[in-house]
Amino acid sequence: MTDSLHILSVGPASLSILVSDALSGYWKCQLMVATGSRELWLLPKHEDVDAAILHCTLSSLELEDASRFIRRQWPSARILVIRAGSEFLDDALYDDRVLPAAASQVLLPTIERLTGRTREGTTEEIEL
Repeated sequence: MTDSLHILSVGPASLSILVSDALSGYWKCQLMVATGSRELWLLPKHEDVDAAILHCTLSSLELEDASRFIRRQWPSARILVIRAGSEFLDDALYDDRVLPAAASQVLLPTIERLTGRTREGTTEEIEL
């Protein structure tokens, strides 16, 4: 695990600002942005991704395509979907979901829980 937290935001640049703002207190964080599932093919494959955030503006097809691509390309990445409803994607294709209305308040704590990382970049012990 590297010192930096690597986050991938998939959706419009305007919503990636939400992610950027939430991560602004994270000293060692790198944010990559793909505005849609097709742009994922253009990202550097050698980059690490600890967590991917898929925004509610993605169509069902884009959401599934992006999830499958991320699972193949970065198998250890955790996928967080920002979307209302519960029947939008197979459970194996994402790790957690938050509602769009609550995303700004719970985004950073959810990323920390999914990745086991804190704002200081350390690994938390996770009790099972």
